[in-house]
Amino acid sequence: MGKFNRRTFLAFVSALIPSALLGKAEAAASPYGSFLAKSTAIKLGQTQIYGAKDSNGRSFEVVLTRTRTGVTALEGTCTHQGCLVDLKKNSLVCPCHGSVFNPASGAVIMGPNGSSKSSIKPLTKYKVTEKSGKIYIK
Repeated sequence: MGKFNRRTFLAFVSALIPSALLGKAEAAASPYGSFLAKSTAIKLGQTQIYGAKDSNGRSFEVVLTRTRTGVTALEGTCTHQGCLVDLKKNSLVCPCHGSVFNPASGAVIMGPNGSSKSSIKPLTKYKVTEKSGKIYIK
């Protein structure tokens, strides 16, 4: 079994929280998931960060990117230590330690403080459904 320390614990907890929040939000949502944005709000090649709330009023962040293959939705929380990512030019950057992620895939471009890409996990993807001019996530 791998090393279990504060960093691995925080990564584990930060991975669970958005799933739990979305799970609660889905109870009152459509069968497609939780409504996030209108389809017209995000153009081809564009990335936007959305604040959302679950059914208990707790906030979380979702990154939407529209590519030729559709819309990608990513958790907006860095997998290193749980800071919210910012959109900088064509990348998602963690303001806490400088990790950089690809906004279309969530792939790690650079780890914290310039470390190797393999030092952290990619951003978590949500399932996206685009139906009747609306974008939903699960």
